[in-house]
Parts: sequence; C-alpha cells; structure tokens
Amino acid sequence: MSRIFLDLNKFNWIFCKALIKFRSLTKAKYGSFFQYCNHIKNITYAVNVIGSWDIELDFEVENFNTFHSIMLDIRDRFYDIIKSYDFVAVMNEDKLDYYPGSYPKLK
Repeated sequence: MSRIFLDLNKFNWIFCKALIKFRSLTKAKYGSFFQYCNHIKNITYAVNVIGSWDIELDFEVENFNTFHSIMLDIRDRFYDIIKSYDFVAVMNEDKLDYYPGSYPKLK
C-alpha cells in the first residue's frame, strides 16, 4: 500500500486530527458513525486507537473554520455516542518509512 503525503502548507490548507472518545457504543452505532465519516471528503484517514481516545480522524481542510464546522456536525449527529473530543492542528508531518531499506534502488 502506498500513500502520498502532500505539503498542505504549500496549498494554504491545514492538517488536523480529531481524537474522539465514545460512550454507550454499540456495533450498529459505530457502523453508522464510520459510514458517515467515510462520506466526508475532508476526512482522509480514520483509525481505531488504544489509549485515551477510541478513534482518530485525520482531516485536510482549507481552514480551521471548515474543520470546526465538520466537527460540530459530527458531534451534533452522534451526540449519543460521542463523550468528548480533542483536536490538534499538525504544522509539519515528517516522512515515515515503515520498512527501511526495502524499496528497490532506482537508477
């Protein structure tokens, strides 16, 4: 699997993460939440996490107001299962090589 990482700063966009903690979560409610998030064009990645939060959503947005508007919509739509959420704006994302030395050498 390959993934392209663009420098969003060059496009005047921002990269944000929403860190969500659930309550009263059922399989059906989780499925509905995840399906809804899959249809939001600004969410580029969603991952279940272990720790203080249950899910992490990655956003690429034009500005913070867009991110805030999307999160308010998600919070209002899923008020019964979202206990809380935090967010971060990522200023710089370094390249991560999961398999160092495994790529073929190009001439």
